[in-house]
This record gives sequence, C-alpha cells and structure tokens, in this order.
Amino acid sequence: MEPSQDGNQMPLVSVVIPTMGRWQWLRQAVQSVLSQTYKNCEVVVVDDSPDGYVGQAWSFEWGLQGSERVRLIRSGGVGGGAARNAGVEAARGRWVAFLDDDDEWMPEKLEKQMEAALLCDGFPVMSCRVKVKTPRSEYVFPRHVYRGDESIAEYLFCRKGWVKGSGFMQTSTLLAPRVLLLRTPFKGGLAAHQDWDWLLRVSREPDVSVRMLEEPLTVYRTGDERDTVSRRPDWRFSLHWIRGHAASIEPRAVSWFIAVQCVWKARAAHANRRDWAEIAWAFFCEGRPTVGSVAQFAAFAVVPVGWRKGIRDRVWRTPEGSQRKMGRQEWRLVSR
Repeated sequence: MEPSQDGNQMPLVSVVIPTMGRWQWLRQAVQSVLSQTYKNCEVVVVDDSPDGYVGQAWSFEWGLQGSERVRLIRSGGVGGGAARNAGVEAARGRWVAFLDDDDEWMPEKLEKQMEAALLCDGFPVMSCRVKVKTPRSEYVFPRHVYRGDESIAEYLFCRKGWVKGSGFMQTSTLLAPRVLLLRTPFKGGLAAHQDWDWLLRVSREPDVSVRMLEEPLTVYRTGDERDTVSRRPDWRFSLHWIRGHAASIEPRAVSWFIAVQCVWKARAAHANRRDWAEIAWAFFCEGRPTVGSVAQFAAFAVVPVGWRKGIRDRVWRTPEGSQRKMGRQEWRLVSR
C-alpha cells in the first residue's frame, strides 16, 4: 500500500477518463475526482479524439500540465473500450475506477467504494446508484440495488416496472482491481453496450463478485442533445451483440433485451417489415418471452421515443429539495 496525502495507508486508485473532445464536460469530471475525500488517487485522461484538441485545452486553458495527480495520454481514436484499456495499462494504482467525460462523482464516491471493497475477498467489482440528471428532471436510479440473488443479465435486462427499468450499472459507477481489468479487459471495437459486455463476461469468473452500494455516488447525465452511442438507433448492432451472449445468459433476459433495446431503435430507424420479422423471430424463438416483455415489446413498437421519455421524466421527476438524504447506515454493502 502507498501512503495517502493525509498519512493513512490506503491503496492508490487510478481513475481512467476516456474522452472524445468533449473538453467542456471533461474539466468538470476531472475536478470531481480531485475533490474526492479519498485523496490517494490519480487521474488518467485518455484522449481518443483525432485532432488532439483535449491536449491543447489541457496546456493552455486548464493549467493542469505538469500536475502529479493528473496525466494525459492519447489512444489515437481506437474507441471507448480500447481507450479504457489503454488507461488501465498506463495506471499506477492497484485499483481502477472509470468515469465518463460527461459524468461526475459525489465527493465520497471513492472513499465509500474503497472502504467496502477492502472488506471483500477475491476480486470485487464495485458499483453504486446514480443521480440521473436530464434537462427536465432529477432522480435517483435504479430503484432496485443488485443483491446477488440473480444473474447480472437478469438484473440489467429484466424489467420490474413499466416506465423505466429497475436494474442499472454504468461505467462511471465501476471500480475494480487493476489485475482483474488486465486479465479481463474491455472488448475493443464495440459501438455500444461496452459496460454491459464487460460486466457479463467478468461476472462469470469464479473469483469475481459484483457488489453495489445503495447510495447514489455518481451523477449521470442523459436526455440532452449530446451524441452518445447508447442513443443511436442501430438495432442491428444491438441484436448481433445480444446474440453473441445468448448462449451464456438466461433466455428470458435475451427477450427482455430485445424488447427494450432493439425495438425502439428499429422504430426510430424506420425499420421495414423484413427487419421487424427478424426482430420478432429473435424475440420469440431465440429468447423466452414473458407477459411483461411482450407488453414492453408492444409498447416500444408503438409509443414514440419522445413521448416515452416525457412520461418517464414526469413520473420520475424529483421536486427540488424533496430528495431525502441517505444516512451512512443506508449505503450498506449488498453482495451475493
């Protein structure tokens, strides 16, 4: 272990932040790491932009060049998964946490996750709830914390509610041992579902446990005009991706994924009859539909994306000041 700045013996944590030129958000993300109560951490910003603009802003506008706690490396436009792997390779810490360039952390995120992780055996993968911010609402998500009594695929894909899914894990919530990330890296070349892909693969390893804190420790932004891979309507990619995992996850999780992730994208992309026939075949014949997933399939096929998001935001909107604060006892570790 390496000494922290306040003299306590705590392992160094490397925070990997891949970016594609969104430097106006990146600065806020970096500052949220530097403001952590857990001080023995470094930031590795992986500039995956083709023009190197992040490096220019770094040198001339931020005043971070030469900082011992913040480093900038370039990955040459390899994509999100490979950029994260490059950050892991460059990391000096025994633990690695990830943060997307348009998200940020609550001040105690690393402290609370590390406190819980150091009590675990094997290779724990830590996650947490998020505070979702959209242009119209704010809410804490997911409703249900992962408790290890179901597979990761069932938790992420099988919905328990009508307005929004009940399970959620996202890259900016994740922390894991560096040796595990070197052994099981992110898959390069994926246009979407990079975090889910890694979670599905790593959770199948016998010495790995996925654990989640109840407190929202990450601020996750969505629903504005930013271009992100998760909002692009490429239903063919999503269907191909879930087919690649179908042999190792529950069939009902396959049907749920198709209903929620492929159907709205097909509608947004104005899929033709042949496309819809392929999606329906995969849903009914390659998975195991339930009453709930059939209903969601029909709803996503009929209701426009904008209407659905508007209903979601009205249902989940948190009036200012009404969100109760969680006590320390409520972020208890829930593991399988």
